[in-house]
Amino acid sequence: MPCDITGITWEGLENSHGIQWPYPEGREDENREEQRRLYEDGRFFTPSKKAQFIFEDVRENPLPVNEEFPYVLNTGRGSVGQWHTQSRTKEVKFVEDVSLKKAYVYMNTKLAQEMGIREMDEIRVFSVNGQNALFAVKLTDNVQYGELYAPIHYIECNKLTPSVYDTYSKEPSYKATPVRFEKRQSPQ
Repeated sequence: MPCDITGITWEGLENSHGIQWPYPEGREDENREEQRRLYEDGRFFTPSKKAQFIFEDVRENPLPVNEEFPYVLNTGRGSVGQWHTQSRTKEVKFVEDVSLKKAYVYMNTKLAQEMGIREMDEIRVFSVNGQNALFAVKLTDNVQYGELYAPIHYIECNKLTPSVYDTYSKEPSYKATPVRFEKRQSPQ
């Protein structure tokens, strides 16, 4: 198995820098080197032991923008300190100190101006998947007109992405989600 960890013991983990898998039982001696690299021997977990590359034509987005959802929400990393959904990095004081506490989305300066939205105004973003969430707006010219960009580190972002998966890897598609948004009205 490519992810075989049957040779890893608690004692082996103590005072180590971790143990790289695969680490099958009975082959511990040949796997002791700390800087092993997966596939450095040129052998892959396929019948021929050779890498197999799969190429296809680029597919159209299964969820294109439309009249009701005319904008694209892209997602990705927000900062060097945050990782994934803050499940661990939220516990690191430095990361918490330098990260925005509330979910935010980047919006193109021209689009924001046309919509009457200023820096740190709040908008409600509605996704084609039927969910919506509240975000503070950060203005930038680094995002294309007609697109929003939100860091994946906030649950608000992730609830807007639909359940679309890659055919081969089953990796979720967190990109190119059709959305619409409304400026949040200030309480009177």
